[in-house]
Amino acid sequence: MTDIVKDMAKSAGGHPMVRAEGVHKSFGLAHILKGIDLEVNPREVFCLIGPSGSGKSTFLRCINHLEKISAGRPVGRRRAGRLPAEGATSSTS
Repeated sequence: MTDIVKDMAKSAGGHPMVRAEGVHKSFGLAHILKGIDLEVNPREVFCLIGPSGSGKSTFLRCINHLEKISAGRPVGRRRAGRLPAEGATSSTS
């Protein structure tokens, strides 16, 4: 992380806007996401790229709580100035 991005994160309270730690997602025997970590800070630009079928859309659906993760720390999107509480789980199946 560059010094400029660190300074911007500090000015926004030092909390990420989006965070995911060790996210795994499986559909039956197909293990689609394997330990994905992500942290996007305020004012930071993030681009998710990869080949067709690599899990980009599935990961985005997990971030938006449209898919329940199979393992890992819950994915959070900052709303009203805070991330979901530690240990919170997705409410959608």
